[in-house]
Amino acid sequence: MSDIRDMEEIDRLSYLPESIIHDILSCLDTRVAIKTCVLSKTWNRRWIYSHCLSFDGQNFDKSPTAFKNFILHVLKHHKPSINVSQLRFFRSDLIDQSVVDNVLEYAISHKVEELEVDFFRFPLNLLICRSLKTLKLWQPCRLNNLVSPKYSLGFQFLKNLILYGVWIFDNDDKNSSHDLFSSCLNLENLELNKCFWVSYSKTFYISAPKLLKLIICDLSYNDMLVISAPTLEYFEFSSLYPPIDLFIDKCPALEVKIYIESDWNLEYYLQMMDIAERLSHANSLMISWNYFTGKIIFSRDTLGEEIKWVEFNEECDDYISVKGYRMGSFLTSNIY
Repeated sequence: MSDIRDMEEIDRLSYLPESIIHDILSCLDTRVAIKTCVLSKTWNRRWIYSHCLSFDGQNFDKSPTAFKNFILHVLKHHKPSINVSQLRFFRSDLIDQSVVDNVLEYAISHKVEELEVDFFRFPLNLLICRSLKTLKLWQPCRLNNLVSPKYSLGFQFLKNLILYGVWIFDNDDKNSSHDLFSSCLNLENLELNKCFWVSYSKTFYISAPKLLKLIICDLSYNDMLVISAPTLEYFEFSSLYPPIDLFIDKCPALEVKIYIESDWNLEYYLQMMDIAERLSHANSLMISWNYFTGKIIFSRDTLGEEIKWVEFNEECDDYISVKGYRMGSFLTSNIY
């Protein structure tokens, strides 16, 4: 019994290597990590070695001043020799812009690699941050004039860019065309989720020389979506409407998935057939259309294989599968 009691009294966490303790604290919200200082004198300053910082104003809604003081306390006491590999910063609108700038300058000077923020005004000094590899921007962030020749998106070292509900403004000449991502020379993963493109230009260009994965969900753009990415391996598009004017350059190993949610419409049906033909160069293709009473799937698993058409209709509770038809012949012999 005494042996069992002795085992229960052992503080196993405190006997872990310091590097592991620092990693554990880095996985916690910074506010929670700081609270561990009450455990003992040994834990009093362990949190200052955390390599991930998180500031969330939602925890300070009733006291913006407390949020500001919390941030200043962290910046003052965090170990200067420890790099900040990750920074999460939400509800920055609750505090002075000067404090926000201080946080960003601290992160950049400490070689931040992953940044997740919801800044209203995009900080231009991020464009030249050499250490930044992953950037996640949340609503209400606005990108103003970054598509102009003066700026474009100058993330030459960025590998992952995720935008959620971001407004992208292009205020330049309506006769000019800009490629927002062309200067992202090392970008591999791009996600645009519920973003808004505001521009005189009718065409939204996505061009990145090393892009591997592109996900677009409910993107609001004008007329045409043109994608030029020679190394692209995976493209996913989801929306209420078919991407009528979608053009993708030929890629040797491209997998395409398109998800549409809308009511039954013969015009949409024909448009999706046309899209499938237009993307015949893709290595594999799947177009899924959910409508009120059923679902239609167009698919092709390998390059050169003929399109398979499958429909499920709740009214008849049955699947209808047609194989061995090319799109053109299937369209003329089965739709009417």
